[in-house]
Amino acid sequence: MNHPQDFLRALQSSRRVAEWLPAPPIVKSPPRQVAPAKSIWISPLRETLAEKALMLGLVAAAAIGIGYGLNCLLNLVANWAAVNASIHSMLQ
Repeated sequence: MNHPQDFLRALQSSRRVAEWLPAPPIVKSPPRQVAPAKSIWISPLRETLAEKALMLGLVAAAAIGIGYGLNCLLNLVANWAAVNASIHSMLQ
């Protein structure tokens, strides 16, 4: 088999390709009537001012937390020699 065509011919089967049966017909059932869910909570039509204020506070706290984490990381990188020396002295 010096040629790739010989390999491909060896892989081909001599049988016919299988013929698939047609799919059975789809029987659609009529949609059921579902009763609306009852809730004890009052559903507001839009977001309240308190919800917007709390979300703003949450976003601000997340931004402050990310900034604080980056600041700590930068301090650690800037003072790596001192951190490494203090860890070395603690281990000895």
